[in-house]
Amino acid sequence: MPFADGIADLAGRHPDRADLIEAYWHRWHEMLGGEVPGTAKILERLKMAGVPVHAISNWSAETFPRWSAFLFLMPSTFWWCPAGKNS
Repeated sequence: MPFADGIADLAGRHPDRADLIEAYWHRWHEMLGGEVPGTAKILERLKMAGVPVHAISNWSAETFPRWSAFLFLMPSTFWWCPAGKNS
């Protein structure tokens, strides 16, 4: 279910807490710790050396592109396939 649908559904069932429910999406980045110091530089050096790099994430197809760029990565850094999709 897309975040927007889940937020609308839950906020509709709990209108007294709609602002808190909506804050989950808009302030989600505040829960993240950010870069582990030095890891982005290591990733950059590996890629420049031609070493294949891979990542495993539990972020959804909606959250990865939105928040990875906000933190320290560009979504194009990795080839990735959202959960449940094979290509």
